[in-house]
Amino acid sequence: MSSVAFNDLEKNTLSSKLNLTDAGDVFIRSEQFRSQEQNKSECLDKLENILQSAFFIPKKRYKTKPTRSSKRKRLEHKSHRAEIKQGRKRIADD
Repeated sequence: MSSVAFNDLEKNTLSSKLNLTDAGDVFIRSEQFRSQEQNKSECLDKLENILQSAFFIPKKRYKTKPTRSSKRKRLEHKSHRAEIKQGRKRIADD
């Protein structure tokens, strides 16, 4: 890619995420409309979407701790399930 609009890092990102021709050109095609003008605008919209998705950087996830009430609910549910399973056991006749 020989574009002055992008720096080297952006060019590497684009070349890895785009399907380029052997000459390094981006090929976008649209035959959705009968009008050439509408198809051109559709191709420009596609190019804009491609560039936005190529340069999108997701936000970093921040680690969070479970709340006190969620811990309490989990333990209550766990003890309730244990009681249910204990009720399934056979009672030993001595």
